Parts: sequence; C-alpha cells; structure tokens
Amino acid sequence: PKGVMISHRSMSNLYAMVKELIEPYDGRFLCSTQTVFDCFVVETLVAIAIGRTVVFADSEEMMLPWRLAELIEEHNAGIIEMTPSRLNMCLGNERFQKLAKHIKIVLLGGEVVSDTLLNKFSEHSDGILMNMYGPTEATVFTTMEPLEKGKHITIGRPLQNTRTYVLDENMNPVIPTACGELYIAGECLSSGYIGREDLTNELFVDDIYFAGEKMYRSGDLVRLRVDGRYDYIGRKDLQVKLNGQRVELNEITAAIESVSAGIQASTVAVKKKNGTMELCSFYVCNNEDVTNSVIQDGIKKILPNYMIPSAIVR
Repeated sequence: PKGVMISHRSMSNLYAMVKELIEPYDGRFLCSTQTVFDCFVVETLVAIAIGRTVVFADSEEMMLPWRLAELIEEHNAGIIEMTPSRLNMCLGNERFQKLAKHIKIVLLGGEVVSDTLLNKFSEHSDGILMNMYGPTEATVFTTMEPLEKGKHITIGRPLQNTRTYVLDENMNPVIPTACGELYIAGECLSSGYIGREDLTNELFVDDIYFAGEKMYRSGDLVRLRVDGRYDYIGRKDLQVKLNGQRVELNEITAAIESVSAGIQASTVAVKKKNGTMELCSFYVCNNEDVTNSVIQDGIKKILPNYMIPSAIVR
C-alpha cells in the first residue's frame, strides 16, 4: 500500500549478493510472484541481469501447486522464491511432493520459518532452504541463513554493505543476547516513501554511528546471538504478515469502526492447520441496522482485498 523509492545503487548491491548466492546452483528462475511484491524484482530483473532464463507462471499455475510443480520439472526451474506458508501449502500436494526433487534452492521470505516446514521439505527434496529476511525499505533482503534440519532457525547475518543495529526504545544499543528493535542502514537503504514525508521522517532516522546517513527502524524485534546471527522475536506493533503481505490490524479495526457510530471492534490473525493465516474481526454495536454485510460493504470501499477479514463476527 506504500510506494518505496529504491535507488539503482541499492539494486546493484542486491544483484551482486544474489549472483554470488545462486552461482553454485544450476537451473532457471521460476517467477511465480505478482508484480506488487518486492521479490518480483529478484525473480525477473536480477535473474536476467545474472544471465539466467526466467520461467513465468501464469495466474493458474501460481495458485495450483501441481501446476507449479510441473512447470518446475518441464523447464528446469530449480531456483524459486516463496513465502513459508505458500511452500507449506504446496508440500501438502502429492504431485508437488514428487517433483520437489527438481528444486535446487528456495529463497524463503516474508514470514517466519518453522521446524515443521524445514522437516517436511527435507523429506521430499535435497534442495537448500535459504531463510531471507528483509523489508522492502531495505531493498528486499537484509539478512540470510541457509537452514539445516535439526539446527536452530535464525534469520542469519547481515548481507554485504548492510549494517544492522539492535537498539532499545531510546535508540541505545542493547547488550548481545538482549532483545531490541532491528535498525537497518547501508547501501541497501531506500530513500523513503513516495508521497509520505511524515512516515519517511518517522521511520528513517539519523544513523547513530554514521553522520549524515539514515537508518530504518524496522519495527521487528530481534536478539543478537553470540555467533553473530539474529533470532527473530516478533513485531513491536500490530503488524502481521499474511501470505507475505504486510497487514496492519489496527487499520482494519479503524475501517470497521468508521462504518457507523458506536461500533467497537478488534481484529486478530488466526493460524490455520495448514500453516496459513487468516484475518478475523469481532465487533459490538447497539445499532441493529449494522450487520455483517453492511460492515463488509463498508470496508471494501476503504481496504484492499487482501486486508478484508475472512470472518466478521458480531
């Protein structure tokens, strides 16, 4: 929902990192991402710049795991990007399980990776799961960690030309192993938001170590381990990731309460058995004219489709 200004310099830095990462792996890039996601750039422009062929999935292939698996097999598209929840959904399909052996490396991003997913993937493929963390404001990827079955899952270490700080609420460094907010700086940093100077000033603040440069306050809570890797703890606000999309729960709640006077509401993200998330909103209102359908129609005028709750409960 917010446009971010990425420089060519930051893209060049991303290109160099991705080139080094995928060099050991044969195969083509599978582009199975819609253009609204930042990782679409990696699957297309960066992949072509590196010299790899890009295999585009159509809208049906993006949705159906068995069609996606057949595309990977037919075109030797062994390098793919996915959210953990999407990979988990694909691995629930028998056809995808059989053809997962063709996958060389999966760049996982946008959500937290579980041990269950790592174990499930290992059962069907010898490919590498690479845990990639990074907000769009820092040009797609900030830290990286190859995952190994049976080992502790982290988001890894900072990538080249990237600086990361773990700071407390007063922007002072916390001691190693303590929890704090992750701040990001370096060549990866964007110039801020298009048309949102207020938000840019709020989140892109002066770098505490490098005069004249900025750092981005991510809102993500992490812990710096003694080995230099980061544990991801969670969010310091009400933002959640839904199939890789950022969702501000308070924005949904505010939209529901704006439909009519006297509505009090709350929105939560509920994890389903297959590992995916869905949004659920609850409300109270004394006005009998306010129904679920009235609220549904009202918020559709305000919110994008992916922020519309799956269930609205009075």
